[in-house]
Amino acid sequence: MELCIFACFHAREGKEDAVATAMRDMRGPVRAEPGCLAIECFRSTRDPRLFFIHSRWIDEGVFEIRAN
Repeated sequence: MELCIFACFHAREGKEDAVATAMRDMRGPVRAEPGCLAIECFRSTRDPRLFFIHSRWIDEGVFEIRAN
């Protein structure tokens, strides 16, 4: 069964741009991971410290291998 993950988090004050850069830089390598169907990163238009990640994986097993 496909696994979808949606995460939201706040960057520490003053670290917003570093988080945005890190998220942009990690998208390509994560997309290349076996079992990753898609990953997208978003930043709130109302709160520049608020970020979201949405990813889709073939199943929980492939995500768990990557997460460890």
